[in-house]
Amino acid sequence: MREIEDIGDAALSYNEVKALATGRPEVIEHAEAKAEPTRLERLQRSHDQNRARLHRQVEDARARVPELEERLADTRRAAVTVPPTRGEAFALTLRDGTRLTDRAAAGDALVNQLAELAQLAQRRRSAGQRVCPRARSPSACSRPPRASA
Repeated sequence: MREIEDIGDAALSYNEVKALATGRPEVIEHAEAKAEPTRLERLQRSHDQNRARLHRQVEDARARVPELEERLADTRRAAVTVPPTRGEAFALTLRDGTRLTDRAAAGDALVNQLAELAQLAQRRRSAGQRVCPRARSPSACSRPPRASA
């Protein structure tokens, strides 16, 4: 009866299987030696691909640095202008000038105003008018509505 050593999870080539079947150590060693360059070439290709991928990631990250620094600066500038809203400092002034200090009431009023604005925008679109998000009246839009293609 022949015994075969446990070779682990590695896949065997046809030559290695043939060599193992012979049971002769020198044939097995020869087949392993012949398979080794192929295995090493695969490892080298994998290494090269991983290295190229990592190099691209580093270059992409470096390219994004100026944009991210600009966004950070913008965020810091904006953070300075934000009024405090913790505790009693909270207040919301609606478009009609109503000032609300209760958070729940402010949230409800804000939702209602947004729903009204959405309905108004839909009516203007249906009538072929331009919708100006920051304008308080239709005449405040500086450009006429776009013609449909």
